Amino acid sequence: DIRQEASMTVEDIPSPVRSQHVPSALLTELQEAVQHRQEQVQQMQESEERFRRERDDARKALEAAKVQHSVVESKLRLVRSRRKGIIEATMPHPEVASSSNA
Repeated sequence: DIRQEASMTVEDIPSPVRSQHVPSALLTELQEAVQHRQEQVQQMQESEERFRRERDDARKALEAAKVQHSVVESKLRLVRSRRKGIIEATMPHPEVASSSNA
């Protein structure tokens, strides 16, 4: 976890109370480490934001697909209903067929 690593880096910095003099090489190294961690955090935040946008776009696409699916299903039911009505209208009724045979 990047936050935990950054926290550990900060904990590694000597406290001014414990040491009044920090060698400049160590100070430079620690400053570079902090800067590197800050850059990593910034990159992670940018990635997280990009993933959020992608997730939101995917949710919108999913909702649109659901609506489209619902519309297609409704049209399909309507077509089936009309086709069933046409087939029933063209078929002879049993009462009519039996009375004509008598």
